[in-house]
Amino acid sequence: MINAVSYDAKTHILTVIFNSGKAYEYHEVMPETHQELMDSASKGSYMRS
Repeated sequence: MINAVSYDAKTHILTVIFNSGKAYEYHEVMPETHQELMDSASKGSYMRS
C-alpha cells in the first residue's frame, strides 16, 4: 500500500507516497505519530486507522 514515507520535523509535515503513485501530505503531524507509523508492523493498517 505504501511505497515511501518522509517526515519534516521542523514543519511537522508527513508525506506518504502510495503504491498507486499518489502522494499525500499530512500537516501538523507530531513526531510521536510519525514514529508510531514507522514502528508499526503494517504501515498500511496504521494509516487506515
